[in-house]
Amino acid sequence: MKIIDGFVVRTVAGKCVAVAVGKEARRAGAMISLNEAGRDIFELLQKEDLTEEEVAHRLEKIYDAPYETLLSDTKEFVSKLRDAGILAGR
Repeated sequence: MKIIDGFVVRTVAGKCVAVAVGKEARRAGAMISLNEAGRDIFELLQKEDLTEEEVAHRLEKIYDAPYETLLSDTKEFVSKLRDAGILAGR
């Protein structure tokens, strides 16, 4: 899965957000608030077509947390991205 084109990650008023630009900006909910892990997941999925398991393995290199926790958190966040309609593939 991969983030569809048309989103950028920015810091707005001290908060990290993914913002739709161009034609994607017309979408409802075209801005998503991101915590640190959410930002990392979002940016990974912007760069590459990855599975949830691959994302969790990448996060293991960043965070001192068990793989199972990272996978669970990744699945929860990916579900929100999928519901927002901004994921393509897998």
